[in-house]
Amino acid sequence: MIDIELVKANSDLAAVVEAGLGAPRRTSGCRLFWLCPWHDDHDPSLEVNIQQQRWYCPPCQLTGDVIAWVMRWEGVEFTEACRRLGTHDEGPERAKPPQRTSACKAATGPPGLIWQQRARSFVAYAQEQLWGEPGVAGLTYLGRERGLTDETIRRWKLGWNPKTWWDKPQGWGLDGKRIWLPRGVVIPCEVETTLSYVKIRCFGAKGRALAGSGQKYAGPRGGRMALHGLDMRQGREVAAVCESEFDAMLLWQESGKVGRPLDILAVGGAGHRLEARWLDYLTQYARLVVAFDLDSAGQEACARWLSESDRVRKAVIPKLSDREKYDLTDFWHDGGRLHDWADYHVVRFYDMEHLPSAPIQGESSPEPVLAENPHPFDEKPIGINNPYGLLPESEEFVPVSAEKAVPWWICGHHALA
Repeated sequence: MIDIELVKANSDLAAVVEAGLGAPRRTSGCRLFWLCPWHDDHDPSLEVNIQQQRWYCPPCQLTGDVIAWVMRWEGVEFTEACRRLGTHDEGPERAKPPQRTSACKAATGPPGLIWQQRARSFVAYAQEQLWGEPGVAGLTYLGRERGLTDETIRRWKLGWNPKTWWDKPQGWGLDGKRIWLPRGVVIPCEVETTLSYVKIRCFGAKGRALAGSGQKYAGPRGGRMALHGLDMRQGREVAAVCESEFDAMLLWQESGKVGRPLDILAVGGAGHRLEARWLDYLTQYARLVVAFDLDSAGQEACARWLSESDRVRKAVIPKLSDREKYDLTDFWHDGGRLHDWADYHVVRFYDMEHLPSAPIQGESSPEPVLAENPHPFDEKPIGINNPYGLLPESEEFVPVSAEKAVPWWICGHHALA
């Protein structure tokens, strides 16, 4: 019989959470805060109270102790969570020091076979619904708001869940609460025939994508964080790494129009830290072009990537409007041409002449004026006379006007006044 109180007494909740999510983003007395891994979190909302040894995420309405954390984070049942924290049976032989090595690591390996089978059934159902009458709202959103073509939607195996429902956890090989599957666009992440996670872009009852903090994304628990897009890779020497799956899909689509020599990957969120096994895939690339959102979480993640490898370079997203939390899709919405942006950041900034760059049909491409800095990743101000000039991130938004010399890839697919 497990001595629950002894398990909790010998477990450091903050250490267990930090082992999976990295160092806390901020602290306040006895409270530590992280970006929540279960929703699209940009302002750290996951709180760990050191004194109470409890964790809580207000947007997700989730709370618990260290055992509950391991159950949710690693997708295991109660008994297994206690075992990973260090099982302490009642009796005279329980004096052995607690072993927490398993729980102090991020969940490793793919989800179980039962989870994958149920997830595949759900994804297949969602794909069928998307291309039928129930999927009109989903296709409209993917086309108008995300800029995705039907071909891209099919290639990335997106789907549509037409109504919110709760599934029995046993069907997913899990225990505990029922599995919540909200209405919305279904985004599967498959790597080498293994389904790692399923994410859902949530929609409200009126057919609109939810926009509130903690409301945007959900998905069946038990999945594992992974590099989204690995199954679409072509063995290129350069990979662009985005935050969101939607940004990756749009960049893949637009850069593919002119045969860009790069793969496109997504980490699924600025706060997500990858397991070591995914790093093996990243080391196959000569360059990693990181294009994260222009909010604080995205830029912190970008700085972390830059500090961890010399092969990582930052690709700045020009901010063409005053939208908050600006990303690649916002750049596209505001008229930016992603295929030329990709060409500029991948081929020209890195002087990789050995990589072929297909010409842009019916359009002459001005050569860049990079002055003394051929690799302007140190964010030095660049003059207006530079046709590739980018606003330094420290400057406030300034609308692009026709009087300024701007890169051709800013004069985008939409007409700019």
